[in-house]
Amino acid sequence: MNSTLYLFGQYFCWARMLEEELSFELFESQKEKDDFFRAMKFVSTSLSTFPPDYSCRGKDFQIFRLQQRVIGELCMVIDVNQKRGVISYADFLKKLEDEDDSFKQNFSPLRNLLEDISPASECRWKRLLAMSIALEELESKCKKILKIDEFSK
Repeated sequence: MNSTLYLFGQYFCWARMLEEELSFELFESQKEKDDFFRAMKFVSTSLSTFPPDYSCRGKDFQIFRLQQRVIGELCMVIDVNQKRGVISYADFLKKLEDEDDSFKQNFSPLRNLLEDISPASECRWKRLLAMSIALEELESKCKKILKIDEFSK
């Protein structure tokens, strides 16, 4: 569970840094920029939309946009040169175990979504499948922008 929480935190952190620091010169057109940010938003809304765009049964949990943002910011570190990055896994585990409960508390919506998840927990499972589809779309946009050809490995 802790490693999964960390990986989600890493994603939210990178997404936050991209939103704040991405140079618009990277994009060839306004449409490409809009498509990229739409794909990022699609990932976010796949976790936050209620009711979801699909039918499902069972318990459901959302991770709302501000909750995603705070998780990302909690996983962000700034070095002495003001360069931002992602917290190390070791430091993440220390903070999760720390007596200050606010770090752990901000991860509780994510923990609720992931705890005891299985295909039988249909709503939560479908929510993660929707996120997976959204991440694939975002990956496609990233490869296009960076001009990475899948077959040139």
